[in-house]
Amino acid sequence: MAIFKLTDSQPVVFLLPDENDERSAASIAGILAEKNVPFHIFADEFDEDLAPFADYILDDIASSPSPPHVVIDCALLPMPSPNTFLVEAMMAYPNLTLVSATPNFTATQLASMLGIANTARLNLLPGIFSPTGIVEFTSSLSMSKEALFQTEQFLRGLGLRLERIEDVVGFVIPRIVAMLANEGAFAVMEGVSSAAEIDEAMRLGTNYPKGPLEWADSIGLDTVVMLLDALFTEYKQERYRACRLMRQYAAAGWIGERAGKGFYAY
Repeated sequence: MAIFKLTDSQPVVFLLPDENDERSAASIAGILAEKNVPFHIFADEFDEDLAPFADYILDDIASSPSPPHVVIDCALLPMPSPNTFLVEAMMAYPNLTLVSATPNFTATQLASMLGIANTARLNLLPGIFSPTGIVEFTSSLSMSKEALFQTEQFLRGLGLRLERIEDVVGFVIPRIVAMLANEGAFAVMEGVSSAAEIDEAMRLGTNYPKGPLEWADSIGLDTVVMLLDALFTEYKQERYRACRLMRQYAAAGWIGERAGKGFYAY
């Protein structure tokens, strides 16, 4: 059963921000507002990233003036069980579609965990997501063809350039960037070179837009470690074991740009 038709009025989108990093939700909210797509943001509290969208924020599903068609969950690490909003939303609207930003589970795993058959994933990782760039997209095995088609059409209608990938942990670009950052962190820890020298060499030698450690600071060292841990759990390969130095920085709260300190000071 399709959740909405292309000939219907625009679907209503509900955004669930990540309580630790609201940048992805703010980016999507900006796109929805620009495209005049009706949306609501569910959050008890919010920081400066979502402040421009304060008028869209609700703290209870019952206060929503319209039912959801699509839920975009921007949390990078969802809870093992559904959060309160998803429980209430699924009880009231069992045919909604969930689009998750998490790199840590496949869409098929999420569909099973949350009991939402029509589940997809979109790479909204801060520091990597760009509304004008390629955005990785994948869907669960349980997602109906009609719901998949409608969801793809809707996302493309927002101006996103979707690239269909296999339903794997880590997406593609985050997986590669996390491994590059991890190797750079090992080089710093072992005294091979400084972070600035490593990044300059990679920018000049490979024409990367950012050096791997600068990129890690932009994403958030806590997020990079989380991603590496998820890849290690999935594949059990040593190349995904997070560098001790980066893990220590994350534990100290030196997570990069957002904290004002990581491999660089901001």
